[in-house]
Amino acid sequence: MISSHLLRELLGDSDTIAVDISGAPHEVEGLPDDIVPPALVVANVTEAVKQVENGMVAGYLNRDAMWAVDGFVLSREVVSSLTGGVDSAASLIEAVTLAGFRWDVVLPAQSRPPD
Repeated sequence: MISSHLLRELLGDSDTIAVDISGAPHEVEGLPDDIVPPALVVANVTEAVKQVENGMVAGYLNRDAMWAVDGFVLSREVVSSLTGGVDSAASLIEAVTLAGFRWDVVLPAQSRPPD
């Protein structure tokens, strides 16, 4: 489970850390060299996205403009600013935002459409 304590341990002597949404170390290939933490690492949505009305599937949404959060890139400064209460990906996003940081959204090269 993701927590501010776990992130501090994983950071160790490094300046940045990449973790998946569960808090496990996450090596992401294809990230730009000039990434500035904090960053949300996103992936294309590949599953069907359904619109539900009154408990019934009413249609399907276009997923071309949708991304799913796959992980996070955090700096020592960001991790140091976190206090207790981080126990999920959603609470990490909220805590980083409340600490005054602005998230960058990064789509790894392998997830980008060809030119």
